Order: sequence, then structure tokens, then C-alpha cells
Amino acid sequence: WQGRDYTLLMLLPPSVPGATMLRPREVVFVLDTSGSMHGASLQQAKAALRLALRRLQLGDRFNLIHFNNHTRSLFPGVVTASPQHITEALVALEHLQAEGGTEMLPALSMAMPSDGGLGPKRSTAAATCASDRVRSRSTAVESGWSRSRRSSTPFSAA
Repeated sequence: WQGRDYTLLMLLPPSVPGATMLRPREVVFVLDTSGSMHGASLQQAKAALRLALRRLQLGDRFNLIHFNNHTRSLFPGVVTASPQHITEALVALEHLQAEGGTEMLPALSMAMPSDGGLGPKRSTAAATCASDRVRSRSTAVESGWSRSRRSSTPFSAA
């Protein structure tokens, strides 16, 4: 778009009619709201997150973290994917605007704490990051990423 390449990748399991999820998931959505995400990039990322939020099941837990030169979390920690929490996340998502610089590592550290933040019922953990800077910053992020975070799986949506 306008001479710049953007990519957004979200991996979701296919819908299977009649199938039920056997184990609840824990997903932390991480959204880049820096100035470089202005326009179509942020709108596309929001559309993808709206879809992902609406696909959460009752047993799932989630949180929404957004960052620019500051990192903010919608909830103090992961919350149940209740209709109320999902609605709250959808409303908050609509109010996010692109502004400021890009400081990704604090957001990823919040999404995947070094202590794992694991509860006894947690079965699947993932963080999904929507940013136009993942490829250009991946080396810096990886070098700052602690090996102690092996208990969680980061997924990147560049």
C-alpha cells in the first residue's frame, strides 16, 4: 500500500461443525498502535482482532495489550472469555489510535512474563502480535527475549 509492504498473519484452527474444544486456550493479543500503523494497517489489524475475539470460547482466557512508546493492558491479567469481557475488549479496540513510537519488547514481556504466569488450568498459551515492524525488529526482540519464557508460545502476525 502506497509503496510499502505490509503483512498480517493470523493462524486460527478451521471451524469444524459439531466439534467442541476439549481444552481451553489462553491468548494474549498484542497490537502495535504506533504512528507507523496509521490508516489501513491499524484497520486491518483491528479487523483481525475482532474476528479472533469473537471466536473465543467460554472456557478460554485472554487479554489485549497495545503498545507504541508506552505499553498498556486492557485487563490487569488474563480474564475469562465471557460475553462481557469480549464486548469490553471490542469497545476498547475501536478507541485505539495510531500514534507515538514503537517499543515492542515491553509489550511482549508483559504478554509472556518470565515467570510464565501459568495457572494450574492453563493448557495452551499464545501471544499474537500485529505490527508492521515485526520483521525489521525481530532480531532486537529475539535478543531481548529471555530463554525462561519457554513455557509459552509467541505467534507473530507481521
